[in-house]
Amino acid sequence: MLIAMILSVSTACAVQNAADFYLKLQPEYDERNDEQHRQLELEVQWIRACLEHGYPITDDMRSTLQSATAQTIRLIYEATSSEHCDFELPFEEEGFDLLLPHLSHVLYGTHALSGEAGLAMQFGDHESFSKAIVAGLAMADDLNSSPCIVSSMVSLAMAKQIDACIDDAMERGFIRPGEAKHIAAALSESIDGDAFGLNKAVDQERTMCNTWLPNRLGLNET
Repeated sequence: MLIAMILSVSTACAVQNAADFYLKLQPEYDERNDEQHRQLELEVQWIRACLEHGYPITDDMRSTLQSATAQTIRLIYEATSSEHCDFELPFEEEGFDLLLPHLSHVLYGTHALSGEAGLAMQFGDHESFSKAIVAGLAMADDLNSSPCIVSSMVSLAMAKQIDACIDDAMERGFIRPGEAKHIAAALSESIDGDAFGLNKAVDQERTMCNTWLPNRLGLNET
């Protein structure tokens, strides 16, 4: 009975769609009033800027950033541990009219991970740094599941932001051999084959030009 329950849970986890987690990524201070929202958003941006430039931050600043992004970081780690990602975008039906709101969610997630990596580096947490970097690369790669030119460019921007964290850590001599192996493996996967899903994106948009666009313009009418 116990084995059956374990297998059932394992199967359920295996079929989880990472996209469901990504679509929940958003600032965790949205429920505050406008003034509180604005002040906290500015404070979070300031803390991230300090981390990006290597300025020391206080424990209060660290606590503020972590409390503002804790839920987002948790969702990202759940998403990137899933083997399946499908945003189920109806390219065939909506073509170039299709909106892509999921891109803003994953971009926000990348900003949160960048801050997480910066915190880990400043406070000497090698494990958290490696985990954030690997998750960031995996999230950028997950956009390839529903490719178009715009999403490929966003995937590239996300990977570039994570790469900047890696470069910063290397300049400071922060990355140890153990973390380097995990990060190198993640980098290898992110550039293997169709990097950023660009080839699939071009094929997708070529198909839309050949099928959806003529229908949209009424060129197939006789």
